[in-house]
Amino acid sequence: MSQKSLQYESSSAIKELLDNMNECLSALQNIGVDISNWDIIVIYILIQRLDPESRKQWELKSNETEGLPTLSAFREFLEHKFRSLEFLDTKHIISKAPNVRKGINVAQLESSNNASFNNTNLNCQFCKANHKLINCKDFAKADYETRHSFIQTSRLCFNCFGLNHSVYSCRLSTRCRVCRRKHHSLLHPPNVMQGTENAESKDKGVVVSSATTSQGETITKLDNYFSNSYSQVLLATALVEVESRTGSIGLVYRCLLDQGSQASLITESAV
Repeated sequence: MSQKSLQYESSSAIKELLDNMNECLSALQNIGVDISNWDIIVIYILIQRLDPESRKQWELKSNETEGLPTLSAFREFLEHKFRSLEFLDTKHIISKAPNVRKGINVAQLESSNNASFNNTNLNCQFCKANHKLINCKDFAKADYETRHSFIQTSRLCFNCFGLNHSVYSCRLSTRCRVCRRKHHSLLHPPNVMQGTENAESKDKGVVVSSATTSQGETITKLDNYFSNSYSQVLLATALVEVESRTGSIGLVYRCLLDQGSQASLITESAV
């Protein structure tokens, strides 16, 4: 009863009306209400919610059969109605673009075709040749300052060299091959030789170095290092009793406690 009346034909609105009807009737059946004789009442209530054109079509359809209309026939009518409207809406969207061309004179049409042709050519912004900027050899041969300044003044994406978006909103997952940051490899500063991962690793006490073999494979090596900022370090010690091989306990050793140590060491004389 709370369903709003439709003012015009709408596939989504009719589908919502049908879904609400099925949901309400199912809820009544679940609580034991007998709705077997409710067909004409339900149809009358929902007919008042339909748009004028849909009501007209239902009246024409119901007059084709003898007797009172059934709820199953009304449900079938609504399903057919909203599916037909969905199909017509899809056709309208597909055919909308060609219809816009009506009334355009020949000069405008030729201008539009030329513009489309130019976009297809993918003229390079740097050398004006028929290729993408990302494939431009002249741009690749230019120095870093020239490339960086050109991308910045042209307001292109620093990652894909595309238009109408920045590097922060770039959808490409590609990154710089040198430092793995989100910019094109041609825009990597020449004085920065290591990536952000290397810099972060150094801050954590790990040096990352790499070497290339004759087969072209890259071998990465991790080395620990320590800072020489302090010449003296105070560490705690402890006296511990050690059990000998025979089972007697009488050996007392002094141990050095280093919570940051990654290895356990013992002198040869203690063994």
